[in-house]
Amino acid sequence: MRSSGEVYDIQDTEYMKNLLNLIKKSDPVLISSVILILLIGCLTLYSASYQRSLITGKSYILTQVCWIVIGFIVCFVVISVPYKKWIAAGPYLYAAGLLLLIAVLFFGSVRGGARRWFTVAGVSFQPSEMIRFGLVLILSSYLGQRLNEKHSYKLIILGFLMAILPAILVLKQPNLGIAVSFLFITGVMLWVWGLKWKHFLTLLISGIVSVPLIWPFLREYQKQRIFAFLNPEKDPLGSGYSIIQSRIAIGSGEFWGRGWMHGSQNRLNFVPEKHTDFIFSVLSEEFGFLGASVLILLFVIFFYRCIKIALQTHDASARLLVFGMASSILYQLVINISMTIGLVPVVGIPLPLISYGGSNMLVVLAGIGMILNISARRTVF
Repeated sequence: MRSSGEVYDIQDTEYMKNLLNLIKKSDPVLISSVILILLIGCLTLYSASYQRSLITGKSYILTQVCWIVIGFIVCFVVISVPYKKWIAAGPYLYAAGLLLLIAVLFFGSVRGGARRWFTVAGVSFQPSEMIRFGLVLILSSYLGQRLNEKHSYKLIILGFLMAILPAILVLKQPNLGIAVSFLFITGVMLWVWGLKWKHFLTLLISGIVSVPLIWPFLREYQKQRIFAFLNPEKDPLGSGYSIIQSRIAIGSGEFWGRGWMHGSQNRLNFVPEKHTDFIFSVLSEEFGFLGASVLILLFVIFFYRCIKIALQTHDASARLLVFGMASSILYQLVINISMTIGLVPVVGIPLPLISYGGSNMLVVLAGIGMILNISARRTVF
C-alpha cells in the first residue's frame, strides 16, 4: 500500500515533467530575449540604486531579484494551467480587480499624494497593475465569442466600458498613465478583433473632443507636468526639472556611454526617480546610444515573436490574448522612453522588466507566462 507522501511525490514529479515539457515547447527566442532584458535591468538598477542603498541600508537589487524569482514562479503557474481556463476565469479576476481598486481608495496607503498601494507586512502592491491581467482576459473572452457578429457600436461601447470602469477608479488615485493604458489595450484588441476604420475614426475623434472635458478633473501637479512637457525651460528647477535632467543624462551618454556606474548625472543624483520611472536615463548615460539600441532591439525581437505566436494560433481568443498582453507591455515601453526624452508628459509609467518594483514585475512576467502558455499549445488549437 502506497503512503500519502509517495502519492504527492509522484504527483509533483508528473507536474514538473508536464511543466518542463510545456516550457520546451514554448518560444526559445522569446524566453532568451526576456532573460537578456532582465540581466540588463539588474545591471542598470544596481548602478541606479547603489548610492540610495548606502543611505537607506536597503538593497534594492536584492529585493528586485526576489521579485524576479517570484515572478518566474507566477509565470510557471500561468503556463501550467491551460489558457482556456484562464479565459474562463477572466470575469472573476476582472471583478476581483475592480473590488480591489475600490478598496484601495478607502484603505490604501498614501505616497506623494496618491492612494495607490496596499501595504501588507511591509510589502506593497498596486491593484491597478493587476487588473490589466483581468481586463485582457475578459476582453479576450468577450471579443473572441463575437467574431462573427456585426461590428455594431453597441458591442464596441460595451468593450470600452470594461476599460472605462477601472480607468475611472484609477484616475481617482490618481494615476493617469495607467488609466490611459486600459484604453490603449482595449483599442489594440478591438483592432485585432476587426474594428472597421469608420468605427475607429469615430472613437478617435470622440476621444480627442472629450480631452477638454477631462482637464478640470486633473490634479494641479498633473497640469504642471503637462505645462512642463510643453515648455520645460519655463520652470527648470520645478516642474521642468525631471525632463531637463533626464535629457542631459541621455545626451551625455553619447554613442558608447560613460561606463557602468560612471554616469555623472546618476552618481551626483541629478536624475530624479532614477531607479524607477527614469531608469532609462541611467541606462542611456552609462551604456550610451549603443546600449539603449541593444535594449530596444531585444524588445523588438520580443514583440516580433509575440506577433508570430499570435498569427500561428487558430484560436481567436488566444490571438486576442497574445495581442492584449503584448500591447500592455508595449504601452509601458513606449510611454516610459518617450517621457524620459520629453516626447510625452511625465505620467509615472515604469520601464517593463527594468524599473524597480514588485507589482509591475509580477504582472509583466505573468503576461509573458500567458504568451508562452499559448506558444506551447498553439499547435493543439
